[in-house]
Amino acid sequence: MIREISGLTVTFDSPVQIRPNKTIDKLIVMKVMDDLSMKRAVALIHNYKALVLWEGSTYDAAGQWTDTDVINRVKELVAPPGNDN
Repeated sequence: MIREISGLTVTFDSPVQIRPNKTIDKLIVMKVMDDLSMKRAVALIHNYKALVLWEGSTYDAAGQWTDTDVINRVKELVAPPGNDN
């Protein structure tokens, strides 16, 4: 199943360095591919990279995710708490 998400914006509290000389304050999730048989949900991010949001046991634990869950998970993966990005 592919769940289309139109313009889901992830806004960070402060700029995040995603590579040398490149910081961002937001990302746009274009779509989330949710594969029940593989137990994997992957977000395609505009001008960034695909992020595996949940896989295996974390996929099971996430259950029926919402847009807010996607936003929170992207933040967690791109700028983990305690990381000085």
